[in-house]
Amino acid sequence: IINNDSKYAALYSPGYGKYLSSKDDIVKLVKNNYHGMIKNRILATKELKLNCNQGKVIRYQGRLVAIYKDSQKRYFYFSPYCPHLKCVIEFNEKDQTWNCPCHGSIFDCYGHLVSGPSTKPLKRY
Repeated sequence: IINNDSKYAALYSPGYGKYLSSKDDIVKLVKNNYHGMIKNRILATKELKLNCNQGKVIRYQGRLVAIYKDSQKRYFYFSPYCPHLKCVIEFNEKDQTWNCPCHGSIFDCYGHLVSGPSTKPLKRY
């Protein structure tokens, strides 16, 4: 295996490939980072109306807060910043998860880490 060529060598290569090899990849990267770093910070609403099993990022007393209301009408408050690189998270109602648009970290509706690159859960208030 070590001294022979294999058709599977590229498959098991430890390199990350050519992530930004196309214009489409660059456009997607810019769009996702714009969403998490700029748009979600600016367009946060001050309105707190939430249905059960719904979450949103709101602006409260000049600060952003992520809020989730569960089926028992309890509210849960989190930092809206992904622990990975501080992009502002978004709530996915279909999956009942908080998602980071920048790099893809996913947190359950209660802020627990589901998948990275983040290595920490959302900070609870």
